[in-house]
Amino acid sequence: MGVSAVHALLRRGVFGSAGVRVAAGDVNGDGVSDIVVSVGQGASPRVLLYRADTRTSEGQILWTGPLGSGLRVAVADLDGDGVLDVVVGQGKYAQPLVRGYSGSTFLELAGWQPFAGNGFLGGVLVS
Repeated sequence: MGVSAVHALLRRGVFGSAGVRVAAGDVNGDGVSDIVVSVGQGASPRVLLYRADTRTSEGQILWTGPLGSGLRVAVADLDGDGVLDVVVGQGKYAQPLVRGYSGSTFLELAGWQPFAGNGFLGGVLVS
């Protein structure tokens, strides 16, 4: 995946002028990198997935946790099946929450709340 593929997606303005967070990796196991995009600021609950070579939409994950200031995204193999999954972290101004989703089914695989119970509202970064 080249930088031009990411630039093309950003020019579409999928989240307006709020900025985006981006991660990349083959999350559905088809041998082609995918681009995972979330809103950088604001309260959009969507995480969008695009195929890197054609820039076509592969689906979306709807965040059902609290909305603060954007969502952070990363990719990692959470369930040990050899295929990358999507990791989503809550932004600032809400209790930090991290969830992992299958990149091929978009089903939630895991969820945890770092810093639970201490009133921390600084969000969480995932990478």
